[in-house]
Amino acid sequence: MLFTVSFYILNILISLIIVLFGKYKNEKRTNYLHENRDPEYNPLVTVIIPTYNEEDVIENTIKTVEKSSYKNIEVIVVDDNSKDNTFKIAKSLEKIYPNLIVIQKKGKKGNLNQ
Repeated sequence: MLFTVSFYILNILISLIIVLFGKYKNEKRTNYLHENRDPEYNPLVTVIIPTYNEEDVIENTIKTVEKSSYKNIEVIVVDDNSKDNTFKIAKSLEKIYPNLIVIQKKGKKGNLNQ
């Protein structure tokens, strides 16, 4: 009985050491990558937002993406001929955000493939 309890405690301690060592190595690798990263490396990230009748949330969605801490970003809103004012709201925000592109096409699913 004592041997079984000691065995479980030993297993838990070994598992804990392995987990902590892994976290330490990951933190060290992350710090190394951040310290040795090229400061000029800033790739463009594109966020595509397919919409259909989203007038209640489209403005907040676009503003949330624009508030991202990453600044080299473009936002493409693809409207599927909404019956509400989704396209108009998104198009009006195009004047505020220069990296916002709003297009209107048919077929929400097909829009992402074009």
